[in-house]
Amino acid sequence: MTLSSAVCLCLTPWADAQCVECTFTVNTTYNSIHKTVYSLQDKFPHPLVSEVQLSFPLKPKQITDLFRNHVKALTKHKGKKRVAVIDSIVSNPGVLMPWKELVKICKEEGIWSVIDAAHSIGQEQNIDLTEAAPDFWTSVRFHFVFYFKILVFRPDDLHVLL
Repeated sequence: MTLSSAVCLCLTPWADAQCVECTFTVNTTYNSIHKTVYSLQDKFPHPLVSEVQLSFPLKPKQITDLFRNHVKALTKHKGKKRVAVIDSIVSNPGVLMPWKELVKICKEEGIWSVIDAAHSIGQEQNIDLTEAAPDFWTSVRFHFVFYFKILVFRPDDLHVLL
């Protein structure tokens, strides 16, 4: 899982960006992904990392409101990209994030969404990625269906990585 998210974060989104100004993450993001996000500050174009602070218990509406307010509070500069890394299910504590609603907020604000859905397959029912339309959706299948490959999904194509 960390590999597929790292591919999305370290290679794909940044290749097209003339200047990425900000990467959003949440303080509950899985530790290795969290560290990957912060390591991006060392790479050109040295994006700022902005962390949304969540203190559970929270209702889904509270999470989306906190995320929206956090995103809107930061100035967006024309022509610069922003990326949000969002867990579909927070591993500690085990909380289903309203990731589909967060993707909608990202679309409204012109932010690329990278969904870390490591625990979604086998835990979430009726995942419709065409409807949710994240920019990147990564998952693994071995947690629940015992198939040892990693998925990286973009709306137009599906990649299976070893």
